[in-house]
Amino acid sequence: MDRSLEVKSNRLSKTLEGDDYLRERLYPRASSYLYLHLVDLREALDFYRTSEKISILDYGCGGSPYRDLFPNSEYIRADFTPCEGLDLLLPADSSIPVSDNTFDMVLSTQVLEHVPESVNYVAECFRVLKAGFRIRGAKKLTCGPRALCFIINQWMWRLRAPKSSLFGFAVWGIRGLWRFDRTWLNRCADKYFKKYGIVDAEAPDSNAYIALLMHAERPALE
Repeated sequence: MDRSLEVKSNRLSKTLEGDDYLRERLYPRASSYLYLHLVDLREALDFYRTSEKISILDYGCGGSPYRDLFPNSEYIRADFTPCEGLDLLLPADSSIPVSDNTFDMVLSTQVLEHVPESVNYVAECFRVLKAGFRIRGAKKLTCGPRALCFIINQWMWRLRAPKSSLFGFAVWGIRGLWRFDRTWLNRCADKYFKKYGIVDAEAPDSNAYIALLMHAERPALE
């Protein structure tokens, strides 16, 4: 591996396994600029938490922040980055070195947008799931005005303009709200736009959203 790539990989591994990273995803803080999306994702995953003894592939696991939601599972961790305690190190084409029909669940969060072969990645999800699984529904996360609040939190500190300009002065003034209270916009979104956190994909007026949660399950036997 190229030395510069190895250094970047090691840094990424340390970030993904760090206590701050794991804690932020399992217990999102309102002071975080990622809060709205992370809290919606955490609540959506609560629908699937279980104490049953099932086999799970955490595909693109990082530090496996949601592992505690499945305490009795056979939990297999796979990633492209060599994290500590990894079970499977994945190649660039996303292929998983296991046979077909292996797992009861494939968990993958905040990964698809980063993989170079996204079509292969999704195909592998279905290949390793036990036979009979089908897409049953989808949820949009952090939608509409809640998504707008998330984007404002993301970009407010990245805007650059001279304070001598009208736009720059306005940005500097608005940032004062965050300097006074970093949680204010997230708290407003929770109070007024909580219903836009998890929305059925087919619902009207939900075209703007931050993430899409897909759910596949085996049909009940007739």
